[in-house]
Amino acid sequence: MAKIDSPSMKTIAAKAGVSVMTVSRALRNDSEVNKATRNRILKLAEEMGYKKHPYISALMTQRGSRNKIKASPVIALVHCLPFKRALTHNMKVFQSSVHQTALNQGFEVEEFYLNEPGMTARRLVEILETRNIRGVIFEHFFSWGNRLEADFSELACVAIGSTLSEPNFHRVDNDYSKEMQIAISKLFEYGYSRPCLLNIEDAEQHNLYRRRSAFLYGQQMFSEKNRIPIPMGVYHRDDLKSVIDKWMRRFRPDVFLSMQPETPDAIRELGYRIPEDVGFIHFGLTPQMKDYAGVNPNWRQKAVTAVNQVVDLINRNEFGVPENPVSIFVRNFWVDGPSVLKKQSAARIENPGTIDSDFHSPHHAWRNV
Repeated sequence: MAKIDSPSMKTIAAKAGVSVMTVSRALRNDSEVNKATRNRILKLAEEMGYKKHPYISALMTQRGSRNKIKASPVIALVHCLPFKRALTHNMKVFQSSVHQTALNQGFEVEEFYLNEPGMTARRLVEILETRNIRGVIFEHFFSWGNRLEADFSELACVAIGSTLSEPNFHRVDNDYSKEMQIAISKLFEYGYSRPCLLNIEDAEQHNLYRRRSAFLYGQQMFSEKNRIPIPMGVYHRDDLKSVIDKWMRRFRPDVFLSMQPETPDAIRELGYRIPEDVGFIHFGLTPQMKDYAGVNPNWRQKAVTAVNQVVDLINRNEFGVPENPVSIFVRNFWVDGPSVLKKQSAARIENPGTIDSDFHSPHHAWRNV
């Protein structure tokens, strides 16, 4: 990304016909500067493309301190997926949103590839230190349980998801429990009564089985005879078709919930129609997926949150592996689509209880459906 040139306060002062001190106070929205003058300076600064140095807050808090921040206004975005792996739409949204959010705060973004030939965690840290880059965002890995061996004491790091086990940085992740609550509540509202969660094992392991746990909890909304077991041991996408065939014959689910994009094709190849024979809910929905209903994982907000967290860490001068790491869960949102029917089943009509998206409406009282 090209470097962004920003005019100095001295340049703005010359253009506005005021002192540098007046410009400085106006940019801080200091009430000692006449309101009309302040507004004129702010407008002029905006027109000239002025951007506050992103480390200004940290520097102001360190006035009088011997420990001065020496850093470039750059955030490192570290790609942790296999080298040159094709990106999904959601990952493209995430990366572009990281750039835009950083730009809005006066930062540039440099991208690095952890899995490119010759790269190691130690080598990466050396490169960042050489370039005086202090803020880092680690994208999620393709596999679970990853560990990075390096000295991160001079870096402010945030990890995306739960696939990085060590070091235990601050994290930004999806609210997998909430996304399942949203989906189950919608299915209940639409009249479905026999949902089946179908994901490959790796997908569930990556989120520490939070989605699966929420599904088991959500099944309590339905009568015991309608609680379809989760297929265990599905480790490959090639397994999906055989599992769907077996589950349809044995348990007759009326809707499948999955984040695997191959699932609907497998359903159709077995001769079942969506949504006439069985519904389908997608957990990795993008705006391009007009044929499906499901939950949008909101990768844009994950990017915004991650950048904000890194900037906050830098401004508070908090570097290294945190003693008490914080995880922020981003709320997903429901998107309607033609892969489910809004039906009023006999079971739904017989149950006058209502339910909210958190499964705890006082009127529901866990009545069987």
